[in-house]
Amino acid sequence: MSVGTEETPVRSVVNRVGLQLQKCLNEKGLCLLVNHGISDEKLKTAWDHLDDFVDLPSDVREHYIRTGDDNHGYVRPGVERFNGKTPELRHAFNICTLNAKNLPEEPLPGFAEHISSLAQDFKALSRFILQALAVSLDIPQSFFLEKHSHMLSGDHDNESTLRLLYYPPIIEDTDEKNDFIKGSCIYSYQRCLSDKPDFRPETNPRDEINELDGKDELNGTTERQLPNGEMIRCGAHTDYGTFTLLAQDSEGGLEVKLPGSEKWQRVGHLPGAILINCGEILSIWTRERYPALVGGVGCLILI
Repeated sequence: MSVGTEETPVRSVVNRVGLQLQKCLNEKGLCLLVNHGISDEKLKTAWDHLDDFVDLPSDVREHYIRTGDDNHGYVRPGVERFNGKTPELRHAFNICTLNAKNLPEEPLPGFAEHISSLAQDFKALSRFILQALAVSLDIPQSFFLEKHSHMLSGDHDNESTLRLLYYPPIIEDTDEKNDFIKGSCIYSYQRCLSDKPDFRPETNPRDEINELDGKDELNGTTERQLPNGEMIRCGAHTDYGTFTLLAQDSEGGLEVKLPGSEKWQRVGHLPGAILINCGEILSIWTRERYPALVGGVGCLILI
């Protein structure tokens, strides 16, 4: 079946996808995309590149740290707090421009070329979705497309971001420090999110050693000790953009509150599928016909 080109996809395909998006986004605020054209192997290679970046010495990673008002760059674990208070356990590399000088090509040959190619694939998919969304709302097909020029161009008027995320397992280390380190969980459990996150086991061996001493910084970094074992992968929030495309290598801790519900529900994982969920801008544009869901990522804890 022909799908046309990125600029002028086959109208029947756009109409069909638009109707499917209308039903899913109106009722649930999210949906899973299949047959999207981005290969599993290409995604896996990108995740491998991120793993290699996380394995680099900290002083090398610091060279690519996000600074100032620019969203582009590496974000250390513990820096972001989407719910405003709880440190979040993840490494992130925000890519807002495909300029190779802003990517870790020197320490990781091939990183910039592969990520740039993947970004172009996501841009093409996004442009198709923007047209399908317009059709789903019975407005001109080019309406949203015209409002989303210069994606990943580094233009501060366009905040489109390709965000690579690595959620490290949490392990007990021999020095009795709650460091953000890579490793393997021997055994773990997961609780669902709550409006006031508390992911502590009834008995937590960290409690005696993790009380905050009033300092936000640990050893000169922004990686923080966590009080009483409280930790999270990503705090409760709504995405601020038009929509988010999420590819996962396995089932994570992603949970959402569906429209009209205050109950957290796990999203699950369909191998090869890409999740699309609405952001605040699309919710405003459609007068909440396509709602922006509150979402977050739970945390695995060693017990």
